[in-house]
Amino acid sequence: MIRILFFAITSFITFLAYATEYKSQSNVIDLKYGYQLGDLIVVKDQISTKKPFLETPKLIVKKIPGISFVEQESYKVSNDDTHIFFNMITYQIFHRSEGKKYLLPTHIYKIGNDELEILPKSYWFSRIVSSDLNDVLLNSLRQVKPRPINHSGLPFYTLLTLLFFTFLILLYKKIDLSFVSRMYGPFTKASKKIRSLHRLGNKESYDESVLILLDSCNKTFGQNMNSSIVDKLITNSSKYFASKHAIKAFVDITNDEIYSSQSNYSQSRFDMILNLSKELKIIERSL
Repeated sequence: MIRILFFAITSFITFLAYATEYKSQSNVIDLKYGYQLGDLIVVKDQISTKKPFLETPKLIVKKIPGISFVEQESYKVSNDDTHIFFNMITYQIFHRSEGKKYLLPTHIYKIGNDELEILPKSYWFSRIVSSDLNDVLLNSLRQVKPRPINHSGLPFYTLLTLLFFTFLILLYKKIDLSFVSRMYGPFTKASKKIRSLHRLGNKESYDESVLILLDSCNKTFGQNMNSSIVDKLITNSSKYFASKHAIKAFVDITNDEIYSSQSNYSQSRFDMILNLSKELKIIERSL
């Protein structure tokens, strides 16, 4: 029993030795008699201690009907062995009842594992707000009006515009309109026909696709294509320069097939013809 009592006393003394002692006070700045609807009330809390604040005190506000928390601004001051924390809290009044005495919210500060409660201050609310001057007070210059959540339509309309133009680009790349000359050039016509023939997937459709694509090359470049004039027709400044090697390889193999009894038909070769026609169609229709 003596040991337990000794341990309890020692623990209590140790707790008192290491516990942080806080002193607090609170004042209403520019206190006046008869606050009105929309008026601001500024409360200055002060917490002092002999030890430096390891953590900044965090305010926990209890909500009270008729008064709204607006903002807070805090700062610290150290003088010799005294460390002081100041916090300026701004409230706005929204009472619509008759005038009487009200209490401000209780301020509870959490400092590490400690909680410090500062007793609330009182203020008088003016009865004038229940009169016809209510609307005037709602628009008083001192009032900080609640900021409504404005859902700006600009981002939404910007998104719609981007989606619209994206849709137009995709539509321009995919559809074929014969009455628009740029959209219905030789390579576009060839790509459309080859796409249908590719679904058949046989040698006859392959041979026809090769001739169709070669004919579109002849029409696009204005003369019969062969490997010796590809370099001349497709210069560095030509929009088809990026596909020059693919076009030249196609012309070489096509000419060999036309003037030979052998055929290079295969499904992979047919796929290459289809992909080349699509690529040339995109280049043809590029702005």
